[in-house]
Amino acid sequence: MLLPITLLINNIILFILETVGYHACHSVVMLLDGYYHLCQAILCTVRIVSRRIQFTYTSRQTYGLARVGVVGELVAFVSFLSLSISVFLESIKHLIDVVFIIPKRESNSSAIFTAHGHEHMHSLIDHPYFILGIGIYATISNCSLGLTRLYIVIKRSIKMNRQLKQRRPSLKQPLPKTLISKSLLITDTLSVRHSYLQILNMLLGPLTILACGILLVLLSEKHDARVLFSRLVDPTICCFLFLSYLFMISTPMRDVMHLVLQANPCNLKVDQVENLLRDSVPGISSIHELHIWRLTPQKTLATVHVVFNTTENIITKYQDINFIFETLHIDHVTIQPEFALPTDEIVKLGCHYQCASNNTECGPLQCCQVLPVSQPC
Repeated sequence: MLLPITLLINNIILFILETVGYHACHSVVMLLDGYYHLCQAILCTVRIVSRRIQFTYTSRQTYGLARVGVVGELVAFVSFLSLSISVFLESIKHLIDVVFIIPKRESNSSAIFTAHGHEHMHSLIDHPYFILGIGIYATISNCSLGLTRLYIVIKRSIKMNRQLKQRRPSLKQPLPKTLISKSLLITDTLSVRHSYLQILNMLLGPLTILACGILLVLLSEKHDARVLFSRLVDPTICCFLFLSYLFMISTPMRDVMHLVLQANPCNLKVDQVENLLRDSVPGISSIHELHIWRLTPQKTLATVHVVFNTTENIITKYQDINFIFETLHIDHVTIQPEFALPTDEIVKLGCHYQCASNNTECGPLQCCQVLPVSQPC
């Protein structure tokens, strides 16, 4: 819990600094990165709150409370996308002003600058060290927090793999490593590859602000050519940052949409899971009605109907099936057993599933009527 709170505080501080910096220097790069940190602050708040809410449901309550974080992430991404598009259009306007409008006005000594254009261009030239300082602080803070987050994700991944290796299921063949690695999920159960992408997102904005500040310091002399280049630095870097953010958040937005639609996890094919179950667990003749969907980033559910051709070691087979789904990072699976047995074995099968002795509601619903309700299994 300490790391999300630290990330929240850092994102709020950077949002305030970069918003103040935008009004002082009129740097669209700082405004765009400030909106990004606002989005990250919303995400951190959602994840802190959702951890307290999403696990409060019981078996008699809806799973809707578990999706609080998913809705919050969708709101954060949509908000950032709309705000960043407005900043991108503003940077395009600045480029047009620098290239076409301002040179014509400066060539005419009697021309009067617009208040916004004159203030914007001279604020950038007059405050390069302020932009450079914010870039240095943002780079250091985001780099340290990003590396800490990556360390925690790697540590969790190693711990989970160690726990899976300690179990010894009676499978006919080992599980393929490629299928296991492709099923890793997002957010708090991030794969290591996805964590690298998030750290790159955290460093992208501060590094562009740092580069913008360095270029403005180098071009701070009042020569005509340097003034022109310094005017082009901020809107040009802002356009690059917008396109980079658009590319970077495409994958998280796709994952959030998968969660909203409760779609099948990416890179997890139902046919592969069916073949894996048949090849790994002896006694399975067929599988049908296999459904897998992601409820939250931390919870993936599955239901499956399994047809057995034997009743030997049936409990062990259930455990093996559960283990396979756990290795695929599916937290909860409902197994509906069915039996395709010869007639003589069906007669000998009897009733393997009975109600508890004190449960009077279950008796009329059970498929077997050999034993009375009051008789224990």
